[in-house]
Amino acid sequence: MYNTDSSSTAFPELPNSSTNTSPEARYLDTNSIEFIEFEKKKLSLQHGFLGVFFGASLNAPLNIAGLVLVLLIVPGIVLVFFDGKISVIEYWKQISPAVTLILGYVLASKTSS
Repeated sequence: MYNTDSSSTAFPELPNSSTNTSPEARYLDTNSIEFIEFEKKKLSLQHGFLGVFFGASLNAPLNIAGLVLVLLIVPGIVLVFFDGKISVIEYWKQISPAVTLILGYVLASKTSS
């Protein structure tokens, strides 16, 4: 444990941190591959299958509302430029209540957080 050479200092040798390979030490090092894989696995279990697409439970309602909003508005914009089976005015009359409801939800949730 102590160096007996007269040329070295009289301080005890410290254990090398790289030789400490206990499981706890590997997961405490935030740059280790094991820690990163553990965090990735933990997040995938928290999010689930749909969490991959919509995000964590905190942001999922906003992301779903945004997706529905886009899915309603894009066909309305396409109908402006191309003739469809339904007129543009009728389509916007049908989706405007849903669009305003979703916009109110998204804007109100942004201001409350």
